[in-house]
Amino acid sequence: MEPEPSKLEVRPPALVDAVIRMLIPPACREHVLGDLWEQYTSPRQYVVDALRTLPFVIWSQIRRTLDPLRLAMQVLPAFVFFGGLVGRPGADGGPVWFRAAVPAIALAVAMVVRDAYCWPKYPSSRQAALDAGLAVASAFASQGAFAMAWPELTLPPREALMGGFGTFLAVFSLRAAAPPKTGFRSLLSATGSLSVDNVFRDAQEFERRIRQRNRREILAGVLVILGFGVGLWRGPNLVARVGCALVMAGALFIIYRLRTRAVASPIPLDTHAHALAAYRRELEVQRDLLRTVTSWYLLPLLPGVAVLTLGQALALAQPAPPLLVLVSFLLFGVLTRQLNQRGARKLQDKIDELVTLEMQDGREADDRR
Repeated sequence: MEPEPSKLEVRPPALVDAVIRMLIPPACREHVLGDLWEQYTSPRQYVVDALRTLPFVIWSQIRRTLDPLRLAMQVLPAFVFFGGLVGRPGADGGPVWFRAAVPAIALAVAMVVRDAYCWPKYPSSRQAALDAGLAVASAFASQGAFAMAWPELTLPPREALMGGFGTFLAVFSLRAAAPPKTGFRSLLSATGSLSVDNVFRDAQEFERRIRQRNRREILAGVLVILGFGVGLWRGPNLVARVGCALVMAGALFIIYRLRTRAVASPIPLDTHAHALAAYRRELEVQRDLLRTVTSWYLLPLLPGVAVLTLGQALALAQPAPPLLVLVSFLLFGVLTRQLNQRGARKLQDKIDELVTLEMQDGREADDRR
């Protein structure tokens, strides 16, 4: 008499299992699949259990990964670029902000779901570009859906394309620079002790991220200079041209600061003690840079934006739209400062871990002597 197969030996059809696997967020995929396999009796029962479980699993992952600050810094630029503040009214005379809110909300939903299905780690530039493409695609999809039901709520093609381009750049820059809510890797090993191997790997990854960040910020600064250079040449009045010149000067200062104060020095890996000390010093430099982001990154741009706002208000004889742009810049600046302050606190946590490791090494050296 042959023994009955155990439950773990019974598996659902490969195609069904592959589809269910794809629908489960990666961070909890193996755990959820294990529970579903243990309860498996038939393909129909497997699919029904999976469909009942999926909403709770996805919602739990969304709650775990949702970062309101990071999300707001993606939605606000999208709303502005899609003409939420200074766009043209629709044919029905409805509010401008409402039409821009549609793609902004679609982007927010796409990014929330994307974060739930992302591994919590620092994204690569390629992954950030894919995420930005998904954000723009979701915004365009919302326009296509509304065009079939409420065409009066859709954006003109030119505004939609320009908004998509600006949104792509904004989302790409943010997602490439700012890690997810749970994206900071601890230096602790699986046993709870500080791991030297983790320190060395983290130091090399840190150098790579700083180099990539500086390249992105410098490229963004060059684009700002070129864009506002056009405004300096074709500005509506002298005040607006002075504002463009001040923004260009602020961007030049930011580039100078990045090139002189934000460069990551190579971390020597010849000896354990030298590597730990050098890595800690580099972390302290970047921590201080994030803590002072208001003085060297935000304030240099503020005079130019304020003067440019005044020039636009004089040219349009309507101060409200340019003032809304200034308010949006100030709000974005507050969000940027908060995001950088949070990053500085995370770096301080790693600095504290390195100090602990250095103290442990010092005690071990004293014991050997």
